[in-house]
Amino acid sequence: MLPKAEDWVERWEGQPPPDWIEAVINVWLASLSLPVEIADKQTIKLYNEWLENQVLKPLKARSPSTYLAVVERLRLFVNVISEADDE
Repeated sequence: MLPKAEDWVERWEGQPPPDWIEAVINVWLASLSLPVEIADKQTIKLYNEWLENQVLKPLKARSPSTYLAVVERLRLFVNVISEADDE
């Protein structure tokens, strides 16, 4: 039961911003990929297995370009955090 950004387009008053659906999907998937609020190591392991098998593998098969955009967003986020820690 995953939300679909395209189901929310009608909620905009007027035209949604360009590439809004793609941006929402990328941010949503990247957010799922960083379970920072989970502290328990076993729970993180199970969560990551679920994420890989139920979300990321199907996404990569269905839409490789979206998968690559999510990976790129995550890399950017990790690099920004890493640079902030260096300062």
